Amino acid sequence: MGKRRAAFQSTAAGISEENIARNFDVLMTLKRGVEVKVFCWSVFHDVVKRGKITSISLAFNGYLELNHELIEFEDIFDITVYEC
Repeated sequence: MGKRRAAFQSTAAGISEENIARNFDVLMTLKRGVEVKVFCWSVFHDVVKRGKITSISLAFNGYLELNHELIEFEDIFDITVYEC
């Protein structure tokens, strides 16, 4: 596992290495304005959020903002991209 991919580890209990790798690959292709659905950990609950990416940071311990709400990469279980 590459240095950058190793830094992307989910806090979700039981997430498989395959899902971590898939999420990493998807996250590295995203940009502002793309519509996504994210299954993530938020305030001690699993939640589903859908909207347009308003900001994204691919730096170490990256994050994306979905409708101006910050979601750290490590809190994402799964992400689906919708074509606009």
